[in-house]
Amino acid sequence: MFCLTAFTFLDCSHPPAQLILDALSHSPSLASVEFCRTPIDTLTPSFSFVALENLSIKCGWKLISVNGGPPYDIVTYRAATGSLSTSPVPDLFTKMSQSFSRRSAELSFSTLFIKTNLAFLERVEIEGALFPFGILQSTLWPRLHTLIFYGRPPVSQTVPLISLFGGMPILRDLQFRWATRLVDRQERYIYVPQDLASAFHIDISTMARSLPSIRSLTLSNVVPEDHVFRSLPSTLSHLHLPTILEDGEAGAGIRASNLHNLGIGLTGAGASAVIREIAMSRCSLRELRMTLADMPTPAFIRDVSVAFQTLQVLELGQAWYDAFVPELVYSEASYTESLSSLRHIQELRLALPFTSEGRNRRFMWFGPTTEELDRARRLATVLLGVRVIAFQCTYAMNKMLREDWNEWATYRIQRDHASIPSVSWVSSNIY
Repeated sequence: MFCLTAFTFLDCSHPPAQLILDALSHSPSLASVEFCRTPIDTLTPSFSFVALENLSIKCGWKLISVNGGPPYDIVTYRAATGSLSTSPVPDLFTKMSQSFSRRSAELSFSTLFIKTNLAFLERVEIEGALFPFGILQSTLWPRLHTLIFYGRPPVSQTVPLISLFGGMPILRDLQFRWATRLVDRQERYIYVPQDLASAFHIDISTMARSLPSIRSLTLSNVVPEDHVFRSLPSTLSHLHLPTILEDGEAGAGIRASNLHNLGIGLTGAGASAVIREIAMSRCSLRELRMTLADMPTPAFIRDVSVAFQTLQVLELGQAWYDAFVPELVYSEASYTESLSSLRHIQELRLALPFTSEGRNRRFMWFGPTTEELDRARRLATVLLGVRVIAFQCTYAMNKMLREDWNEWATYRIQRDHASIPSVSWVSSNIY
């Protein structure tokens, strides 16, 4: 196994044999190990891999939906193309995997596994329930540059998690991709609650001290009252604020409900408050992706453009891309004018109304439309450096409302000596 570089345990019904793990640990070229939907509750790792750089532990069975997109499996990254009712029903083994005793044993394994391989780890993807947060303040992760959390957020916190990462001096990318459920909408996770911010003196210098190399931060399902936005370091250049729901609940098919009561995506007022807080942190953002409850107005787009004029990538999507209210439709010129401050923009993704159909909806076929092509061309004429323009839309393999999901219709912008830029459809590999 001298040439083996990666090994994945996927959908195993029993924990990997100790003999296999011992053999893998002695492979001089093995850099990546993944435990995917595989029990790890009876393992007793007392070994250190020779040069393990990437570790992934994803034991969850639930589908998730990001920004209202189709539900997909975080293990295989494949979308569920059929009705949600056709999703695999967990068997008894799966249900047992959720028991407290098993999770406790799995946490013990992951804790020991991580502690014995800290010297080489560069990238870790793991469920929050299986990550040993208790060791953060006493361990050094000298080579870790990427840390990604999945699953559900902690039930409670006595110390702001964002302040515990001081032993990761070169961590550049920190992603909290935690999922929630619609039934939990009144109990959204807050990364830095006000009481803890006061008790632990969390301010703009806190993250700068604990994460001096941080460049990219992902915070899912945020609320505007979260004090985390008051502690963003000036080194931050990429900020992603997606919505992530369990079991595909975030599909656009739920648009029949009163969306404003669901609490998913930032409201206009909430998003404006977040933008003001971020701007006060003085971070020079080059990439900003936000998911809103409503389509962004020209006024909000203008506030973002003025606050972060160095943006190269801007994405303002809607949690459920939905019909616009006719009396709130703005002129295309107002949208164009609102973007005029973005002189460095290279990629632009927006949820906008399209008057020909009320909203941008596709059935059975996913391809370019004349209205999108024309709008992309007009935007590209004003935004001289833009290379990619995408419009939010919905897509359904059939006309069943339940299978109607958010997607991005993406266009590539090419320029030559002609005054009018060339716009071409970027073929999509969805479904």
